[in-house]
Amino acid sequence: MDKLEFVINHIYELYQMGVRTIGDQAIYPKKFLKTQDPLACNPSLFQSICSNHRTASSKASLYEDQEFLYSVISMDTCYVIVGPVSLNRKTNSQIDCYFVQNMVENPGLRIPQYHRKSVEQITSFLYGILQEDYDESENLFQKDMVETNHCRKQEDTSRFRDDNSSKVEVQSDSEYRNEEIHWDLAEYLLNTSEEEQIHFSFEEEKKQAEQIIYGDYGANIHRKDEANIYSKKFIGKMAKTPIKQVEYECVCWITLMTRYAIEAGVSDAKSYALSDVTLQNLSVAKTTVEMRHVFDESMKEFDALIKEAKALKGKESPYIEQCKDYIAKHVYEKITLEDLAKEVGLHPVYLSRLFSMSIGKPVSLFIMEEKVKISCNLLKYSGKSIADIAEYMNLSPQSYFTRVFKKVMSQSPAQYRKEHRDKKFYED
Repeated sequence: MDKLEFVINHIYELYQMGVRTIGDQAIYPKKFLKTQDPLACNPSLFQSICSNHRTASSKASLYEDQEFLYSVISMDTCYVIVGPVSLNRKTNSQIDCYFVQNMVENPGLRIPQYHRKSVEQITSFLYGILQEDYDESENLFQKDMVETNHCRKQEDTSRFRDDNSSKVEVQSDSEYRNEEIHWDLAEYLLNTSEEEQIHFSFEEEKKQAEQIIYGDYGANIHRKDEANIYSKKFIGKMAKTPIKQVEYECVCWITLMTRYAIEAGVSDAKSYALSDVTLQNLSVAKTTVEMRHVFDESMKEFDALIKEAKALKGKESPYIEQCKDYIAKHVYEKITLEDLAKEVGLHPVYLSRLFSMSIGKPVSLFIMEEKVKISCNLLKYSGKSIADIAEYMNLSPQSYFTRVFKKVMSQSPAQYRKEHRDKKFYED
């Protein structure tokens, strides 16, 4: 892979906008098919863009086509063309219509929305990287150097405030992207290329996600071969310190596993609750060892939830699934059989019989068990008193909470806390 191809691919990945070279060599990003390109499908559009660029007599120019913007950079043997980019919000039907007008039979290219100034800055960044002329890239889009193909009103990129008859120029931060990020990106791309650091492709990530959702998380996460998505080889450098790197890795995978769990059939409430608790524990971890411990424990719990959801999938009545979702969302509240019956639209007596037949236990016991599960985590990881936990779970007074807890766990809350408290994350 030469420099031009390398840069083209990364510009596409970073900004999610179409970019290609046309001329002696035609280069497209790996995930951007020529059949998706309006310029390849409609030669007259390409000719208009090139004609406008030659008229501009500049190393870079902009071309606006029906509120879709393109930018052009002249190279020795080809043009590098970025776009289309939408200058304002477009509906899917408007984008589809633009593809049809340009005879694109395989629409799949994403058209992002950017401010004109942002397109200029991205193009300047691209020019500086390709030509290695950073001073020139700073001046590419001076007003006297750029012509567009439409007569349009000059965009006012500044604001003026009248104060005691004097005008002060005020720039809108939302209209300008931080120029420093472009140079940081350039340095990052160079470093990752030299270190041969590559990210797992999105397609590969989806395959592994399917293995987790429909297969076995445990077998997947502990694979030792290079196909394991969790291998450090495929994780980018997200932080400049080791402890932050581990923290960000954990946050990323916890977020993904939350989505995977929901897709596998775990209720939203359970998935997000586990995610929130894990992130809270992660926030108080002080070493990478503690962070890995939090991460591993949460992954085991996600694995158990996914397996449970898959085992029950298709076996339960939709009414029972709806009841479980309601209980998970309102586990901190007082929940009655009448509440559930009203939620699912069934008679309480019929729902009670249906629940017992499906789950093998009364609905009241199931609710108590769910409350006790949450209580176990609070006893294990928090510094809340047993009385506070009882009130928090709507199981007060403490004597009633102790009776319920002992019925489910065969030991008192105090005994459970003494045996299971995780001292690493307990806060006084």
